[in-house]
Amino acid sequence: MSDAHPADAPIALSYDTEPQSEWQRIADWQADTSRYVWTADASVPPKVYVRVTARDAAGNQSRAESPDPVMFDTSRPS
Repeated sequence: MSDAHPADAPIALSYDTEPQSEWQRIADWQADTSRYVWTADASVPPKVYVRVTARDAAGNQSRAESPDPVMFDTSRPS
């Protein structure tokens, strides 16, 4: 995120199985650290779209969504 006046906690992350349905929250508003480690539980499908929402200090929001689904390898490591 790049903004002259970002919010204190400017980033929120969400996922969904289809880009036009209801997005589920991965992480609520948090600091912009340029990375996030998501430990997805068993209820998350193996193929999801990811959305990043950013906001500035005035409350304006912008978002970006993955154009293709992100694939999770849900197999147990051996």
